[in-house]
Amino acid sequence: MAIEEWTTRGLRFLEVSVRMSTAEAAEAEKLLERALRKRNVEAPRFGETKTRAVMTALARDLEL
Repeated sequence: MAIEEWTTRGLRFLEVSVRMSTAEAAEAEKLLERALRKRNVEAPRFGETKTRAVMTALARDLEL
């Protein structure tokens, strides 16, 4: 498991990556979701990518 925190211009991201076989992926996802729920963290299912969110925030700050 790798966990990275990204911050820029008032945005904060926590990126969690888990590497394993395809056969273990569903169980790993359940365990991760359970661990996040215990900490009152909700993982977004869908939405804009980290890159798009950062670029949008930077463009907004530059008034582009």
